[in-house]
Amino acid sequence: MSMVGDLAFAREVRDRLRHYGVRATLATGPDGMVRILVFADELDRARRLISS
Repeated sequence: MSMVGDLAFAREVRDRLRHYGVRATLATGPDGMVRILVFADELDRARRLISS
């Protein structure tokens, strides 16, 4: 899980992950931060994709 404050940026990250076949979705927490959620078995791959 990653948290960002910008919904548009979160959507870009989610879309990039989905493009590479990572199951990802968004959720907004009570603090207003947008969480990018991925399945646990895809977390390492998602982190590698985001950091590249």
